[in-house]
Amino acid sequence: MDRLQEAAEIAERLHSELGALRHHFNVSESLRDVPNLNDQFAESRFWPQIDRHLLTALSISLYKIIELYEKYQSVLPDAPKEQLKSIYKELVGLGVRDFRNQFCGHIQDHKTKKPITDEQVDLHFSKLLAGRTINEIAQWIWDVNHNEDGTGSCLSGRLESIANKIYEDKEIKGS
Repeated sequence: MDRLQEAAEIAERLHSELGALRHHFNVSESLRDVPNLNDQFAESRFWPQIDRHLLTALSISLYKIIELYEKYQSVLPDAPKEQLKSIYKELVGLGVRDFRNQFCGHIQDHKTKKPITDEQVDLHFSKLLAGRTINEIAQWIWDVNHNEDGTGSCLSGRLESIANKIYEDKEIKGS
C-alpha cells in the first residue's frame, strides 16, 4: 500500500473513531437523566471523572490528526493537504499536543516531577474547550444536526472530506 492510500485510510479511521466517541458523549449525557443514577453520581466525583475520561479520549483522537498531518503532509494532494493543515493549526493552538505529551497517561508532571493535579488537567481542558461547553465542542467535532457528509464544517466531516479528496486524486492519477 502506498503512503497516499495509508493517509486516506487513516483519515477514514479517525472519522470513524470520532463517530464512536460521539456515542460515548451521548450515552454519558443520557445517563445524567437517570434520576437514581444521577443522584448517586452527584454525591461523588464520578461525573467530573467521566467528563475527564471522555475529554482525554477525545484529546488522543485529536492528537492522531496532528500526527496524520505531520507524517503524511509531504504526499498529500494540495486541497486535502491545505484542509488538514488548517485542522492541524487549530488543534495545536488548542493545546492538544501539549496535553497529550504532558498529561495523557502520566501521573507526574515531567518538569516538576510532582503528581499531576486535577487543577492542572482542568486548566488544559479549559484550553481545549476554549470557553465552549461540551455541547458546543460536540457541535464543532460532530455536526449534531447530522450533516457529516463532508460539506459541513464539523471536524468529523472535514476528515471525511479529506479522505474522499485523496481517493479522488488517487483515482485521477490512476494509482
